[in-house]
Amino acid sequence: MMKSNKLNLAVLGPGKIAEVVINSIKDKVDINLYAVASRDINRALAFKQKHEFLKAYGSYQDLYKDKEVDLIYITTPHAFHYEQMKECVLHKKNIICEKAFTLNYEDTIEIIELAKKNNVFVGEAMLTAYLPSRKMVKEIIENEDIGDIITYNGVFANNLMHVERVTNKDLGGGSLFDIGIYPLYFAYQLFGNDYKITNVNIKKYNNIDEECSFTLEFSNGLKANIFSSISRDLGIYCDIIGTKGRIRVENVARPSEIIVYDSNNKIIKKYSNIRSTSGYEYEFIETINSIKHKLIENSSMTHQDTLEIMKIISSVLLNI
Repeated sequence: MMKSNKLNLAVLGPGKIAEVVINSIKDKVDINLYAVASRDINRALAFKQKHEFLKAYGSYQDLYKDKEVDLIYITTPHAFHYEQMKECVLHKKNIICEKAFTLNYEDTIEIIELAKKNNVFVGEAMLTAYLPSRKMVKEIIENEDIGDIITYNGVFANNLMHVERVTNKDLGGGSLFDIGIYPLYFAYQLFGNDYKITNVNIKKYNNIDEECSFTLEFSNGLKANIFSSISRDLGIYCDIIGTKGRIRVENVARPSEIIVYDSNNKIIKKYSNIRSTSGYEYEFIETINSIKHKLIENSSMTHQDTLEIMKIISSVLLNI
């Protein structure tokens, strides 16, 4: 493992998200593009050639057994994450896995406990958690520019009904797993875990949640409303409403602009162009540093954070 100063990265599942992420990080992250694995060797070979990886495998098992692999990036559909992470940990492979981490709270607990037992790094690639803009919003709130927070409204609604992995139950489809997880995470990281879940409303399509809305009611009276849809284009944003104004965050998953309004809806602060890159590099840079320091989790997205988000999702989707 890690015979040079650089870690050897392997991609498990060379699909669309892997394409986007590897393109985004290859010139920004100090890591070796080492191996790619797919159940279709031709896909693996095409990805290897395009992105100049060293090896291609037509079997996940062959990848797990490769002793030169330091970190496996899992980008397969949600339904396969649990089994693949389990195999990785048992083969002593460090993991960064795309959200959603698993399909339920119990599987998430099992993977994290297994990682602890085997002293293997496991991290969730929750893009939002690693971005500098997360701290910017917290600082605005702490400066009391908008007073005490009363309500949070987080929305991620895009028409994705043409995407099979999003609409297929067997692949872990559904709006909350795929996109609603972002405004949910944003609320959690701002307001904590002292909440109860209320007002759950789900519109079903083929046994998945086509649309999902619910509220996190906090003990201090704050209400965080989450809405996701894979059948309507309503935007990606959140409004944080306080006693003296509000904050609008454009693109709650990967903030692009933050606007602060006073109680008369007048702009008092505006932060534009706050992101000059895709942002994917941050999660890999922190993961590499954590592994080099022999940690088994990241500080920006801890195991407890992953567990809390999955606990909420499991509770909301209980009756689907």
